Parts: sequence; C-alpha cells; structure tokens
Amino acid sequence: MEKLKEKALKLGLAVYRVTKLFPEGEVLVSQIREAANQILSGLVLNRSKEARKQIEVILNYLQLGQTQNWIKPVNFDILIEEYSELMAGIKNNKEIKGEKKKAIKLTGRQKEILGHIQNLNLRSFQIGDLNVNSLKISARTLVRELSGLTDKGYLKKSGQGRGVFYSRIITPNHAKSKNNHAKSRQKNEKEGIYQIIR
Repeated sequence: MEKLKEKALKLGLAVYRVTKLFPEGEVLVSQIREAANQILSGLVLNRSKEARKQIEVILNYLQLGQTQNWIKPVNFDILIEEYSELMAGIKNNKEIKGEKKKAIKLTGRQKEILGHIQNLNLRSFQIGDLNVNSLKISARTLVRELSGLTDKGYLKKSGQGRGVFYSRIITPNHAKSKNNHAKSRQKNEKEGIYQIIR
C-alpha cells in the first residue's frame, strides 16, 4: 500500500504541474486537482473503494481536458496511463490482502521438507529422491506430510502407486523474487514520466 500512496503523491504533483498550464480561470483545474487529492486521501485513510471512484472521475476529467488542445496530448496520455495503472494496483492489493487472510500455515516439519526440496533444486520428484534420514522422519511420515503439502497447494501430485510424482508449485513469494529484477527495470524505464512535455 505504501508504494501506491507514493505513486498517488507523485501523480498528484504531476497533476498540479500540468493543470498550471491550463487557461486561467478554467474550472477543470480545480476539479482535476481535487480528484487527485481525494485519491491520495483515500489511500492514506485505507479507503480503497473511494480512491477507485475518484480515479474514475479524474480519468474522465483528463479525457475531457485532452480534447481542448491546451497542452501537448502526451501529457494527458501519461497521466491517464499512470492513473489506470494505479487503479489496477489498488485492485491487486485488495486481492493480495484477501489471499493473506486465507493463507494456510505450514507446520515446522512441512517447512523443513519444502526447504529440503528447494535445496535439492527439484521441480519434479518421487519420494525416493528425498533423503528421509536427513529429514529424520520415516517414509510413512514423509508420505503423509507430502500429502498435506499437496492439500495446501504447495505441491502437485500426479500418477498412482509407485509411479507417483510430485512437483513444486511456485508460491507468490517465489514468483515475487523472480520478478524483482523485471520490476526494477520497469521502474528505471519510467523515471521522469511525471515531467511536463511542452
């Protein structure tokens, strides 16, 4: 949520700079600025529903302003794109919060087994591929714990009897670490997007 607030603040500052170039006395200036302030306020007060409503309002105001040819259209294009991304970010944040509430806790033994699988760098494996001695559990206990991890969505089971294979499912945390590099690159590419293009 902090990143969303930071984005809303930067966009608010950009709105003030862009609307400063509107004709003097133009009523859209105060309306667009007020909507930008309400978006930031909604995020600060954790009122995401209100923030989303205000984003819809400001998107309409920006589209209206774009038709007047007061400044280069690219300024409006950037603001519209960024506010649309902010809207998507708010929706995703809400979904993530919902997922966290439903998160299923792992036992200490299950965490140890997952760690063991990750250390062996196994995406697909059979029970015999795991070292029960290093885990200090019996084969029967291992089968039970793998079944528990499957039920909790950390592993996928395929096959039957001796032909059973398990595969790791990438959790949101693993996916997040893989995407860190791509996100930082995108952030660098967007540096300066809030500058006015005259």
